[in-house]
Amino acid sequence: IQPGAQKLVFGQGTRLTVNPSK
Repeated sequence: IQPGAQKLVFGQGTRLTVNPSK
């Protein structure tokens, strides 16, 4: 699954995966 696709599926949930530091 491409990162762009995950954004559409998980939505805000992707932010946690992309920016675990925040």
